[in-house]
Amino acid sequence: MLDSIDAYLVRRRRKNYDCRDLSAEVWRALTGEELLDRDIKTMQRLDAPVDPCIVLFRRRGENHMGVFVRGKVLHLAEMSARFERLDIAGLGFVEARFYR
Repeated sequence: MLDSIDAYLVRRRRKNYDCRDLSAEVWRALTGEELLDRDIKTMQRLDAPVDPCIVLFRRRGENHMGVFVRGKVLHLAEMSARFERLDIAGLGFVEARFYR
């Protein structure tokens, strides 16, 4: 159970820690499921975000992942974790897909 997102907001991007790692950590706290062991395509694709779900942002040659929770996206941006509205988190991406 995820009581607070505060502990995740101090996460920083490192050589071996990126948006997928943060998403996996948050997903585990929310659902008890291991995300890294699953291919995202094996998850149910949703038409719209539900709380919680995985958000996969796409643009040419690049993917970015976060977790939609409490009406916002918790994701690891270039330097640090952020908790932002979906439209803000997805700036610069051409598509957002939702999975559960």
